[in-house]
Amino acid sequence: MKSEARELKPESVPPSCLGPDGKLPRMSEEERRQHLESVRRRLAEIEQMTDEDPPGAFEEFLRGLDEGRPHRPMYKEYY
Repeated sequence: MKSEARELKPESVPPSCLGPDGKLPRMSEEERRQHLESVRRRLAEIEQMTDEDPPGAFEEFLRGLDEGRPHRPMYKEYY
């Protein structure tokens, strides 16, 4: 199986987080503290989320799968 070559333009590739030496740059203590606080806040938000999906979420998910393959829908009977 032959794969297609994609032409990448510099503006289509996200910037690298790596420094010129190919390694992650060192953070200052203040940057590290801010980063960890941000992570802790996000984890606290995630912890407050319930496992309950909103009504119709599963059906919407299945519909989205079928929309991605209109030539052969698999879940039409479930939504």
